[in-house]
Amino acid sequence: MRAWDYGEPDEVYPCWLLLAEKSSNTGIAYCEFGFGPTRPWGLLFLEGKYMSMGMDSGWFDRFLDAYFESMSATNLPIWRVFEQNGSDFPGKPISVEGTWEATWDVVMRLRSERPQLGFNCWQSVYTRDA
Repeated sequence: MRAWDYGEPDEVYPCWLLLAEKSSNTGIAYCEFGFGPTRPWGLLFLEGKYMSMGMDSGWFDRFLDAYFESMSATNLPIWRVFEQNGSDFPGKPISVEGTWEATWDVVMRLRSERPQLGFNCWQSVYTRDA
């Protein structure tokens, strides 16, 4: 049961944890209430101070959208540097796939060397169909 911060005081809803990343204390849950049914897949803390369902920015309508925003996905060597021009997120891939940490190192270096351009760390394994 998770607290729903946007309703009545002490309102709670059942959530089912489907994926747990203990090293980051985070997971992906499914909940038909609160942000569901339109966005039933949420990123949650496993334990600690913040045990409510959280903010709407952590809830998604598809499991894979939640997965690629979760800490679990950072364990995969699928991350690439993207050069972004304007609002075309994530932009054009300009690197091969690598680890999360190594890719972010390159992104930060490029942002420092070329501040007039936009650089992002993202993956090209999954792209959501409209």
